[in-house]
Order: sequence, then C-alpha cells, then structure tokens
Amino acid sequence: MSLIMKTENIELNGKQFEIKAMEFRKLLKVVGFIKGFPEKVQSKIAGIDIKKGAIDNTKILGVFAELLEDSESEIFDVLSLASGVPVEDLGGLSIAETTRLLRVLFEVNEVEEIKKEFGELAEMFKQPKNK
Repeated sequence: MSLIMKTENIELNGKQFEIKAMEFRKLLKVVGFIKGFPEKVQSKIAGIDIKKGAIDNTKILGVFAELLEDSESEIFDVLSLASGVPVEDLGGLSIAETTRLLRVLFEVNEVEEIKKEFGELAEMFKQPKNK
C-alpha cells in the first residue's frame, strides 16, 4: 500500500515551487538542524510556556528576533530542507512570501491532523487516576 503525500504549488519571488509533505526521514534531519541552533536561543525557547492561552507574544517576538540574528544560516537550511526551496531563493523572499511558504508547509504536512493524533496518542498513555 503506498500513500500519496500532499503537495502544493506556490509562487515565490516570481518562481514556481512544488512543496511536498516531508517524509519522516526528512523530519529527522530537520530536527537535527534545529538541535544545532545556538544554545542561547534553545534556552530561551525552553523558557516559553506554551500552554494554551499562556503564550507571551513579547517573549516569542524576542526569541524570533534572536533566531533571525544568531541563526540565519541554520534557519535557511531548515526551511530549505523542509520545503525543497533552495537556500539562495529563500534569502530574497519578502515577509509575506515567507509567511505563505510556512502556511503551505503546515498545510501539506497536515499539522492540524498531527496535533490531533498526538493528542489522542497522549491520552492513551495517561495514567489511570486512583479512585
């Protein structure tokens, strides 16, 4: 049985790209790149409370600014690996085009479905409460 992975075509900076859902192997490579981000930024990300409704937008903006400043090449490497768009094309994208690319990446990789499935999986592993 073969699965057909989602794809979507997108125009970025006047060029056409086909964005495909990531294979699990590629996801592992992306995670490897992210692990290589500077420790300073990793510690800031770890300090953000991501519980529903508790996200501090000011902290997130600060972390995002540090990521941009300290990890430019790593960010382009991760985004290129995840999307298939060459690094040299990513550097010239506008903020709107970059945002559109991220949206397409989330859509073809069915992030909402993944969140749902992980939530259900987490429920399966919860310890039964003592009565």
